Amino acid sequence: MALSLFRRVVLNGSSRNGSTSLPRTRWSQARFYSMTVALLLASLALASPAVPATAAQEGGSGPVTTTTIQRVGRMSWDEMLELEARTPRVLQAPRVMPRMLGPAPREIDLTPVQPIPPAAAAAIEPPPDEREARGPFAMTRTFVALGDNNAGIPPDTMGAVGPNHLMTMINTQVRIQDKSGVNISTVSLSTFWGPSTASSPFDPKVIYDPLSDRWIATIDDEAQSGGSGVPWAISDTSDPTGSWDFYYLDADSANICWADFPGIGVNDTHIVLTNNMFAVSDNAYCGTKMWVMDKEDALAGDPVLTTEFEYPCCIGDQSVDGFTLKPVQSFESSPGVLYVVDNSGWGASGVPAMRLSQVTGSAGASASWSVVAGGLYPGTGLFFVANDFEYGMIGASQPGTSTLIDTGDTRMTDPVQRNGHIWAVHSAGLPNGGLVDRTAAFWYEIDPTAMDSGPIVQSGVLSPGTNSHYSYPSIVANKNDDAAMGFSHANSTTYIEEMAAGRASTDTAGTMRTPYVIRAGEDTYVKDFGSGLVRWGDYSATRVDPTDDTTFWSIQQRAVIDVGPGASDDRWETNWSRNQRSLNFFEGDEEDDALAAAFRAYLERLDLGWLVAEEEAPKKSKLPRGQEARRP
Repeated sequence: MALSLFRRVVLNGSSRNGSTSLPRTRWSQARFYSMTVALLLASLALASPAVPATAAQEGGSGPVTTTTIQRVGRMSWDEMLELEARTPRVLQAPRVMPRMLGPAPREIDLTPVQPIPPAAAAAIEPPPDEREARGPFAMTRTFVALGDNNAGIPPDTMGAVGPNHLMTMINTQVRIQDKSGVNISTVSLSTFWGPSTASSPFDPKVIYDPLSDRWIATIDDEAQSGGSGVPWAISDTSDPTGSWDFYYLDADSANICWADFPGIGVNDTHIVLTNNMFAVSDNAYCGTKMWVMDKEDALAGDPVLTTEFEYPCCIGDQSVDGFTLKPVQSFESSPGVLYVVDNSGWGASGVPAMRLSQVTGSAGASASWSVVAGGLYPGTGLFFVANDFEYGMIGASQPGTSTLIDTGDTRMTDPVQRNGHIWAVHSAGLPNGGLVDRTAAFWYEIDPTAMDSGPIVQSGVLSPGTNSHYSYPSIVANKNDDAAMGFSHANSTTYIEEMAAGRASTDTAGTMRTPYVIRAGEDTYVKDFGSGLVRWGDYSATRVDPTDDTTFWSIQQRAVIDVGPGASDDRWETNWSRNQRSLNFFEGDEEDDALAAAFRAYLERLDLGWLVAEEEAPKKSKLPRGQEARRP
């Protein structure tokens, strides 16, 4: 009955007597959702009472509790579109999303069981190697994901790829497209997350889980507020235009700290969400928080068994927890174990260290969190990087202005697990030990079972050169252990643009092929909405296509032509790109080029050569002549 009333009132905009009762502002819309969802919860509670929070573990972590989270909403994409059409547009001031910093770098105050291995000085310039001979990694099939509606900065560039659809979810809007770039439909971020009762959503994350053929998304709600929450949602099927179930996690029942910068991971047993937590009173760093949900419950749309880890820490006897815990998205069956990576500012003898931990547990039971055993500091999960970097980072220069673009910090971005190994990436400053003059991307292939011998299988650095910047990188690997990265690039002669790099599994360890410009920037970008910081990112997404588990996609951001003379008239744009040549993932390989040439000749014989010509035709550019094909 409660669900029926919810749909009748919210979706049809009328009560039983036919009187209009549509919300007239986003605030009233959220309040209206809360009232109707309260009825739904009351109905559900009669059938499925919540399990009281009980202590599940003790130890170095903060309190660990297990409870059952009720579903708070359910809505189809068509119903969201109907609600969007019925909701009056209310002009609101543009939002600037939170930019919260973690703890300063700190020294590991422990004695290693073996001498600390020295990290290599990261290459300042990319060394010449077989990358040039074998050709660049190309992401050439490109179309717009979502543009800048001037409602918020930064967009938090995010999207996922399913069997038949692309889903873009940024801080302002949510769009579903087919794989040729045709827009199916778009709703506001608030409309999509309305069924969760979120009133002020930000920092979206979305993935497609091929293990279950479902889309899973999360968001944070109400920044810098005691009402902070962590909504999440899961689709009914592999079609994102179908129905979604929505859940809501209270970020802090004591209302002392609020949640920022979510992470999302999944395997065949659990869905894991993480957040950094900050004090409501003064934004001081509280620590991290993690929620582990039973995947089987979520797939059924049932009340979900949830284990909450409050501020999981510590490094040995040092009661300082990590920062930006990143659970992996696993593409393989790994029942009972889901790894978590964080780059939290730890180090010793000038060498940075990262941490590897794990979530364990079986379906239907409360989960456990622990660091991965072994390593130089047993009981900490710490391991040292292969290529040294600086935690300090500087802003990116751009043509025509002295205003710098924020390049973020060294926190880890979203890792993935393929064939037993973890692929991860972050940005950092170079040169190490000197005055930082660039932002580089540091990537890793990690074997979590090799802590004692050293878990880094290979690691590489993409360094763009003096006063140039590669920021907000993302990485993924396919079933063949080929890997792709996407990131932003800018310098004093280059408007901020979209780039990609990649490697074949047979390439020399630690190398990526020549970075490739996906779409060039077109103008300066200085929009800050009065915040004093020109925000970009805060992240991006690079994905593998689930239909063949080999094709790569990436969603990145670039600056486009201003719409007026004011700073707030600057515009960004997000774009999808695809590594589209099914016979030749990496341009320049002789065997693949021969196959491609043969296929091209075959099409010519069928009088279909125009298909190839159209795909390979150079794209028009607004850049001055000579800059269209520029590489850093």
